[in-house]
Amino acid sequence: MKTIKTTNRRLLEKQARLTTRTGMSEEEVIDQALDLFEAHVLTSFKPESFEALFKQMDRLPDLPRPQVPLTWDQAGLPV
Repeated sequence: MKTIKTTNRRLLEKQARLTTRTGMSEEEVIDQALDLFEAHVLTSFKPESFEALFKQMDRLPDLPRPQVPLTWDQAGLPV
């Protein structure tokens, strides 16, 4: 299992602030934060909302093909 290491000052300050205010260890603070985030992500992800979005996108008309097709150079850029 990988160890979490960071030099991100903002994250370290948040961790220190929570450790001080809660009396929890650094590991406990990270574990609790990840549990809360995971619960938020799992409860806010709703596949049916994507289905509704895809149905709306399907109603958009297809764009017409360009009259003059683009030519591409060796790098894959339009000429």
